Amino acid sequence: MARKQEPHLSVLHGNTKPKLIQRSQNLFQCPFCPKEGEYCKLVPHLQCHNKDVVRYAGFSIYKCRRGCVSSGHYHCCFCSKTYVRRDNFLRHLKLRKCVVTPAVPPAVTGLSLLPPVTVLPAPSAPPAVTGTSMPPKKTGPIVTGTSVPPASASHTRDRCKSKLKTTMCCFCNLKLNKKNLKLHMKRRHSETLVNIKEHHFVDMARLLMEEVYYVGVDIGTASVRAALVTRDGLVKTTAEEPISIWEPQSDHYVQSSSEIWMKCCAVVKKVTQGVEKSQVSGLGFDATCSLVVLDQNFQPVPVNQDGDSHRNVVMWMDHRAAEQANRITSAGHKVLSRVGGVMSPEMQPPKLLWLKENLKESCWDKAAHFFDLPDFLSWKATGSLTRSLCTVVCKWMYCPPDGWDDSFWTSIGLEDLLENDFSKIGSEMCSPGSPLGSGLTPEAAADLGLDPGTAVGASLIDAHAGGLGVIGADVTGFDLPCEDKPVTSRMAMICGTSTCHMAVSEQPLFVPGVWGPYLSSMLPDMWLNEGGQSATGRLIDHLVKGHAAYAQLQEQTQQRFPFTGENLYSYLNSHLSLMTGSNSSVDLLGSSLHLWPDFHGNRSPLADPTLKGMVIGLSVSQTIDDLALLYLATVQALALGTLHILEAMKEAGHDITTLFLCGGLSKNALFVQIHANATGLPVVLPDQTEAVLIGAAILGACASRHFSSVQEAMEKMAKVGRVVQPDHKLQSFYKRKYAVFLRLFDHQREYQAIMDQKEAD
Repeated sequence: MARKQEPHLSVLHGNTKPKLIQRSQNLFQCPFCPKEGEYCKLVPHLQCHNKDVVRYAGFSIYKCRRGCVSSGHYHCCFCSKTYVRRDNFLRHLKLRKCVVTPAVPPAVTGLSLLPPVTVLPAPSAPPAVTGTSMPPKKTGPIVTGTSVPPASASHTRDRCKSKLKTTMCCFCNLKLNKKNLKLHMKRRHSETLVNIKEHHFVDMARLLMEEVYYVGVDIGTASVRAALVTRDGLVKTTAEEPISIWEPQSDHYVQSSSEIWMKCCAVVKKVTQGVEKSQVSGLGFDATCSLVVLDQNFQPVPVNQDGDSHRNVVMWMDHRAAEQANRITSAGHKVLSRVGGVMSPEMQPPKLLWLKENLKESCWDKAAHFFDLPDFLSWKATGSLTRSLCTVVCKWMYCPPDGWDDSFWTSIGLEDLLENDFSKIGSEMCSPGSPLGSGLTPEAAADLGLDPGTAVGASLIDAHAGGLGVIGADVTGFDLPCEDKPVTSRMAMICGTSTCHMAVSEQPLFVPGVWGPYLSSMLPDMWLNEGGQSATGRLIDHLVKGHAAYAQLQEQTQQRFPFTGENLYSYLNSHLSLMTGSNSSVDLLGSSLHLWPDFHGNRSPLADPTLKGMVIGLSVSQTIDDLALLYLATVQALALGTLHILEAMKEAGHDITTLFLCGGLSKNALFVQIHANATGLPVVLPDQTEAVLIGAAILGACASRHFSSVQEAMEKMAKVGRVVQPDHKLQSFYKRKYAVFLRLFDHQREYQAIMDQKEAD
């Protein structure tokens, strides 16, 4: 019998997870090395020790660097010996097994990427492993270990060998002859698999080829959605739940963070039904850039005069702080250069200022934590107060690498936020997709129906998640101008109610009227510029539904498509094709009707919220044909607005050659084709229509460390579905139409200047 002794700190039994050693209230130490620091900084460090772990006989043995000997070493789980070399340690464990028979058979060593596996006696005839990615049957136990298997297992292995001619590498999916698998592992994956015995290959393949999933959660304006996504970016299932919106008074829109979290839990449970919890390796959140307010005990604080504490979220579209935004803009602080020189009421500083000026006692004085909604969800899941660079840079005026600018907050009257190193709005930041804390807390895991410790990635704003879901797709073989160029040659367009235009660069590029440059707010170490149109899908709906022929359009759509469920815009697209005939292009029908699309102001590149819409070329006719032409002119104007943004970005130094579209409007064939024609650039559409959910899932994949970088995860999980090429024969037409488009803006400014002149006495 082995001498009983207290195990070393580096030796953990069963599913026990390593824990930090608390030295004082805010000081912690790593259990495996001398490193000390704050809890939030040491948790990611603790994960670095996973690469050296040895799992044997139900123990997890970490490499100790606490100074017991002169260099890193392993402590035996059976005796007091230590070994510096891993191979010597494994040999010692094998010999010790002859003396000490562990209660649990030995597990595969060196597989820190794998979850703990319960080891059972070998079945008489385990199922054969083929080159497909079949998960192991639940009834077929898995035999692992480093010792020689018993005769029955050997006999079973020989039977499997006779049946298997080929297999697939569980790491790179290369199909090869089974007899070459050991050599392939040694040559290609020696750093991942250590001391693998030949008789383990069948069992390892079954274990490692089990399907891995990631969950992406998207919190939109009126609903919460979730998707279960594979490692290859395939959406297996989705779920959606509505969330409440309250409007206690004009321009005030509020929600409940408690309700949002409850709906997140509901949709995650729905999409993960039917899969093992251990198969879900990572979780990612994206959400609207709404403001969440909590007190010192992390309880909701009311954000309106009605005092309902459950309504503690100021929504992104809440414009109560318009006057505060104008005052901040007028102050002209240097940080405004990152947002095109104009502070939007949809950003967080003016909303915070409004709360201080209008709800000081009931809200401001009680508040201890202000979160962007994406960061609130990450905190709720992991307990980590670390904020995503996406939110704090894009909506809170955080400027990496310098950090918070004290003078800005002081100049606008929010100097109390400087207390305790900006603890109320965030002291620690990280790039999107970085692993947070120790993964899901036990409480959050129970709420979501997942395993505690499941990796959670730092979150994104919803539009940025859409960009992540499309911009990095592998375009090999599609004959695109961006194929052999870096991601900086691409622009992602997230097209829905409004549209966001996102492009990244290796160096900061300041584009007048365009938000940014933002460092690491979407891709690590890349600078993001974000243009946008305040109303796109909303504008199309506004003009079509407000036309006199709208009722007639509804009736004819129902008659033509009574069962297929085609929408009004499919009908309008077909109607325009009939109006054109076979020898002409639909685009040319817009030669005498022109529109300036800023019915809700201009976000980019003019950054003028006072601009209005304009339509030139109307007649007294109110037929379906006239409605179709107005619809066409609107789509063309939106495409020319994108060209306007593109030219501003190119003038500042961007070299964009390809557009990547996602969102609701990307499903409209006419909208996509006209954008290609007007800009002269090819348009790439994603293989999966839920690109925003793919982007959220990528965050979870990165946090699980299954990919070496966000860029690699995008390339593997974002897929090209279809490419729409521009019709270059229309280049001259759109050159002329764009000249008219710019004149409309000049004329509007000219007309306004005339009307602003005072009448002569």
